[in-house]
Amino acid sequence: MINGDRSLGWLNRLNTEGSIDQTFVAPEIVGTSKMLGVYPDGGILYGDIDSSGYLQMTIKRALPDGSPDPEFTEVVINHDGAEATLLADGRIYLRGYFTAVDGEPVQNLLRLNADGTVDEGFSSPLTTFQWVGLVPIGEGGTCFLLGAAGLGEGLGELARLDENGSVDQTFNTGDFEYSSIITRAFPQSDGSVVADIGGDLRRFTASGALDSSFTSNLVGKPARYGSPLRSGKIYYLTRRYIDNVYSDELRRMNPDFTDDESFTAITTPYGQNYGVGLPIVLDDDSLILGALTAERKSARIELSRVLSDGSVDPDFGPRFSRMQPVSALVLMPDGRHAIVGRFDYVDNVAVPQSLDLVRLEADGSLDPSFTVVLPEDSYVMLLRPQSGGKLLAFGSFPMANGTTATVLRFNTDGTLDESFGF
Repeated sequence: MINGDRSLGWLNRLNTEGSIDQTFVAPEIVGTSKMLGVYPDGGILYGDIDSSGYLQMTIKRALPDGSPDPEFTEVVINHDGAEATLLADGRIYLRGYFTAVDGEPVQNLLRLNADGTVDEGFSSPLTTFQWVGLVPIGEGGTCFLLGAAGLGEGLGELARLDENGSVDQTFNTGDFEYSSIITRAFPQSDGSVVADIGGDLRRFTASGALDSSFTSNLVGKPARYGSPLRSGKIYYLTRRYIDNVYSDELRRMNPDFTDDESFTAITTPYGQNYGVGLPIVLDDDSLILGALTAERKSARIELSRVLSDGSVDPDFGPRFSRMQPVSALVLMPDGRHAIVGRFDYVDNVAVPQSLDLVRLEADGSLDPSFTVVLPEDSYVMLLRPQSGGKLLAFGSFPMANGTTATVLRFNTDGTLDESFGF
């Protein structure tokens, strides 16, 4: 039961006020499921894992209402350790520990057409069992592989693939000595690529030669990067000693990979439970972060809004009853925030149970029109908004019929969306 409504299975959708959306029908899952991606229209790419024997996984797509996409051809890979990259034209890169698709050999990398069929115009260049990183280049299907082995001299840590999957021999980093693995790559419009190698940025030309003219003044050793903003700038999280204290620091990078000195850096001591992380960026360029200070953490204010000038908004301070971090948060299209965390009061208003999903108004106050009670022992990993104010929750949801759902959808009032057919 959810909010007193009968659960529809392993995946449910809630209405805006928290009741189960009876129009949503979850697709049948053989074992359990793994989310691989969410399309701009709210469709879901996922893997149906059959754990009865080998961990093979059937790649499927659900429509925004959760029903199976009749135009998507399902394929089966022989391992559930896989990740997907969705291209703008609908094609899909899959990479992981699989060595076969629909029973045919394939080495750890394949591309599907938008309709799910295997793209016969692409062949994996990998010849040994391995996990690689992948970064698309534009919209044409070419990509960079990160950390590949066995491709040839100068083609290991960073290789460029043609659209058919063959290694582009015109890009070769030669005898460049990699001091560490590449953790992030940023393809450029001129064919060059900027790569983070152990926290140091290096640029390679379109031919793979090291660009000795490239300089970057990023502060410290960047540990993580956010997604590009509309301006092309990127938030990055770095670590360094500040006044003899090893600290986490949130900074912003310009499109030319220099530090954006117009952004006031946000710094917290390393390892603290109120430490700074990568932000959620709102439409007005303000940021949603955690507590940020020991004082706010002690006051149980788990969320902070940082204004565009770098100051903390004093009028945004949702107060939670337990000193536990928010585990998932997403900005809804109307400016409200859906959040999951271990709390039983928000702003002195009781919520149904200690692990719950609530919605906050834009000012951080509790939205009383949204009421959700998750199944006992649920765990939410990720939230994603859909059109019309509906909300997808990905995680683990023990259901009354003994199954475990991995995706639920909620209506705008928080009820479970029973029309969701996933």
